[in-house]
Amino acid sequence: MNPLQLIILFLGRMCLSTIFILSALNILVDWQGNQTLVTNALSDMHQSPQISSVLDFASSHLTLVLVLGTMFQLVGGVFVFLGIRVRFGALLLILFLIPYTILFYPFWLTPHDHVQKVMFLKNMSILGGLLILLAFGKGKVIKPKPVKE
Repeated sequence: MNPLQLIILFLGRMCLSTIFILSALNILVDWQGNQTLVTNALSDMHQSPQISSVLDFASSHLTLVLVLGTMFQLVGGVFVFLGIRVRFGALLLILFLIPYTILFYPFWLTPHDHVQKVMFLKNMSILGGLLILLAFGKGKVIKPKPVKE
């Protein structure tokens, strides 16, 4: 891999991971506010009976859910950012992102809320990038073949 490709890969990992790292730090700075935010989102989602048992578990274990979500974002984000155990970092971020997206952007409950749909689709795009990282890792460094004269 040439130096330009290495720089592009780093910039891509940086762009993809920064949102998770900053979000985790925000949760740590305002733990109480984020607990309230998750509590409100869980109560709003109780309108969907298909996932009520998952919501009941999350509501009764709110601190655990918040701790795990924060840890997955921070550790996964840092791993992806630094290029350390990128596949594992991407997996942590995927495990966080799927339930987060369903919980906070349930556009199907409010079909006329365009912002919810856009945010859901944005997260699906991020999920796509993470799935690519999960499949390929940080990329293999391939040494160029010497040019014969």
